[in-house]
Amino acid sequence: MPITEIEIYEALKEQIGDKPARILLEYIETKTEKEFEKKKDILATKQDIAELRADLEVKIEQSRIATKQDIAELRADLEVKIEQSRIATKQDIELLRTATKQDIAELRADLEVKIEQSRIATKQDIELLRTATKQDIAELEVKIERVRADLIRWMFIFWAGQIGALIAILALFFK
Repeated sequence: MPITEIEIYEALKEQIGDKPARILLEYIETKTEKEFEKKKDILATKQDIAELRADLEVKIEQSRIATKQDIAELRADLEVKIEQSRIATKQDIELLRTATKQDIAELRADLEVKIEQSRIATKQDIELLRTATKQDIAELEVKIERVRADLIRWMFIFWAGQIGALIAILALFFK
């Protein structure tokens, strides 16, 4: 609860007397009024605050409008850039697809050539192997014929020796 002028006066009157208390209060009041006059130009009034509020509301509204315009421009710019990026990406994908198809076709042709070369080389190897095998079989047949001839010769010699020995034994026995 604030202290009033009268209460201050009454308290001072008891301590310093009636006249000095009045002089002191007048001095304080005069001093306060002078200080207020000095500083009233610095202090804001309700009208100043109202004018400031109105000015701020106008500036805020202008900022809102400018921000909305900036956002709209930015959105439009971004949409254009996104569409350009989309088109560029589609083109890049199509170019990549075409290049990939070409690479696959070239690879397929390369592989077909290499497969055909491998087939030809394999056929040649098989033919060489057949020829070598036929030569080996012919050589074996010749060797078998030689062994057979040698065997017949040795058999003839063995049987001739056996017949000669049998005749000699029989000649000895009949004697």
